[in-house]
Amino acid sequence: MMPVPSSMVSYVSPRLKTAPQAGGFERHLPKLTFLLNLGPEALLPAPENVQKFPLLQDCVSILKNVNAQVQNFRRSSMLLNQSLVQSPVQRLVSIPAFALKTVNADFVVEEIYLSPRLTPQEIATQTYLWIAKEDLTTFELLRLLAHSFHLNETQVSAAGLKDEQAISRQLVSVAKILAAADIDRANAEFARQNRIILIENILGYGLDPVAPQMLHGNKFTLTLRDLQPDLAQRLEGYLAANKFFSFINYYDEQRFGLPNSIHNTAQIGQALLANNWETAYREYLRSGIPNDEISRAEAALAETGSVEAALRTVAASRLGFFVAAHQSRLWNQSLNQTIAQLPETIQVDFPHVGSLTLPTQPTAPLPALLSIEVVKKDWRTGLTYPDVKTRPALITVPVYGLNRFADDLHPGHRQAITLAFCLPTGCYATMLIKQLVLAVL
Repeated sequence: MMPVPSSMVSYVSPRLKTAPQAGGFERHLPKLTFLLNLGPEALLPAPENVQKFPLLQDCVSILKNVNAQVQNFRRSSMLLNQSLVQSPVQRLVSIPAFALKTVNADFVVEEIYLSPRLTPQEIATQTYLWIAKEDLTTFELLRLLAHSFHLNETQVSAAGLKDEQAISRQLVSVAKILAAADIDRANAEFARQNRIILIENILGYGLDPVAPQMLHGNKFTLTLRDLQPDLAQRLEGYLAANKFFSFINYYDEQRFGLPNSIHNTAQIGQALLANNWETAYREYLRSGIPNDEISRAEAALAETGSVEAALRTVAASRLGFFVAAHQSRLWNQSLNQTIAQLPETIQVDFPHVGSLTLPTQPTAPLPALLSIEVVKKDWRTGLTYPDVKTRPALITVPVYGLNRFADDLHPGHRQAITLAFCLPTGCYATMLIKQLVLAVL
């Protein structure tokens, strides 16, 4: 039998104290509490005695009231227990402070690609280039390459998108047969423009443009700075003791855009799927694109008189990316809801992404792959069609701590640590780093 809460006893006590001719009832309160634990029905007198004693009539009324209150309490307790089982308690956790990308050399990423099918130059239509860049988005790189080689933006392709504030190397294809002299001319042009773009070599020639399916993964060498000495030491110790690290495979901020760079990508994609070109155009102009791109978009609108035609002119290579960003946000939401059902979780505020749930137990049961239904768009016809977006929920990779050293770029005896690891395509190094820092707290 469930013990009667103190609030119930306090409810009963004043009524008994003030009952007519109660006399010494107060001294019987401990016994009353004991009997209530057995059940209020144990206190009810025999019916034939109730009529003889007026005091018993009053007590019966009080005890029936108490019985109803106890039954309500029991029902409320059962509902509360069910609620606690269905809604696990979550702790709110903040990511410890650290600096990534203080300088571009702190974030070095190199594509691991599946080589495209090569053909003799005489029958090829594509040239495959290996390019290093800094301070540019991949979209800006493709636009500058198209301009340099006198091509449309749709004729230049990349397998993956690389960070702007980083040193990155990636595979790019251009729909034109290029020679060494063309590469030298383009590199000289980029240098005159103070663009940090270097076409390092021609990898070969073929018939197919580079596609995301050719990207196997990425190799990272990252330096975390502005670390408290104890945090840097814990990171070093953790990596020395653990070869592998597992993290939840959420999309990170680069997928959705940063405040000081192109952002609002998911909002643009949502508007495009709804065929709301007015909203998509407006969001595109305020998405953080460079001023020259804004001017090009406004000029295209003035020339065509159509926001759809203007976007198709200046952002043709990005339309699919915008829709994918919206779908990525939906996938994050679905994984977050899945993890929130686990019994032990924490809630973490990821900058520019939002609050996401992480499990606290490394053995927490998670699906190997998470699939959601999405909508895609055929940009030639404008028609939408259903599709399925599938992605691993959990990633496990080796992470190596290369060295820990004094951080001379931040005052106050701060430290830095350099890490190296590889990730499958579509995974975010910044998400791994943030969860790694949380793991050593």
